[in-house]
Amino acid sequence: MRAIAAAALGLVAMGCQREPRRSDSASGPAAIEAAAAARAGSNGGRCDERAREECSRMARDSAIELPLLFGDATRCEARMKLACLRQLSPAAARPAGQPCGSDSQCESRLCGYSRGESCGRCREKPAVGAACEGLACGPGLECGIDGRCAQPGAEGAACDALSPCGARLSCVGAGGEKRGSCVREPAALGAACDPQLASGPDCDRRAGLFCEPASRQCARLRLSEPSEPCGLVGGALVLCRAGGSCGVQAGTLEGTCVPPAPDGAPCDVDHGPVCLPPARCVLRPGDSSRGSCQLPDPKC
Repeated sequence: MRAIAAAALGLVAMGCQREPRRSDSASGPAAIEAAAAARAGSNGGRCDERAREECSRMARDSAIELPLLFGDATRCEARMKLACLRQLSPAAARPAGQPCGSDSQCESRLCGYSRGESCGRCREKPAVGAACEGLACGPGLECGIDGRCAQPGAEGAACDALSPCGARLSCVGAGGEKRGSCVREPAALGAACDPQLASGPDCDRRAGLFCEPASRQCARLRLSEPSEPCGLVGGALVLCRAGGSCGVQAGTLEGTCVPPAPDGAPCDVDHGPVCLPPARCVLRPGDSSRGSCQLPDPKC
């Protein structure tokens, strides 16, 4: 069974990393909670404000991101505050090579992380044509299908698999050696679309829409609760609410929503359950997919 979470659909990406390590009493969720609280001091109000701002930005910029990741604003603010308390940056941003837990801690605004790790290291900002850092290129660039950073095209720009379009744009008409053009994705129910991007754009996912294959019209994305169907259900794209993942059986397109694992609980990055941000699934030594959900370490 495969677990399909929000990030796998290109809607969100977040987290931090570190070399995989064992969970123990000195580094588990309770110890991290105590260390973060001691470190935060008088910054609780500052993190409350940051959390409200970030969750308000999510709600403003996307009709789907906040309910998909957290379910509601209250849970969003609580989890974003946790992230803030553990990732309070020093006055000076960190240079390349220093440990980090978020992009904002780095001079380059790029904290590179790897699969199953809990902390990362600040990376040099890649230039156009450089290899992507964990599918990321930092502000202003996109990772192309060849794994190299590219300048995203504006509306009307030429595009192909190696020259992606910017946000809320589809590369229409590209194929083989033929280049396409960047076309604005419609954000209205019932608008014409093409899921194959041959004759028209996809729909604006951030507006909560997808291109229904049979009608080739924009339809509303649906969100399911735990134990409800998800995936491609009756021609509709159904995702899982509040950080859940869709457990899809091999060879099928439909599955069942699995809620995120609690902090400190077992997780599996391939088969689920996944963790609720800002927790990450930190792998067990020698295991390629299974670990435990761990909150960001304040040492990041």
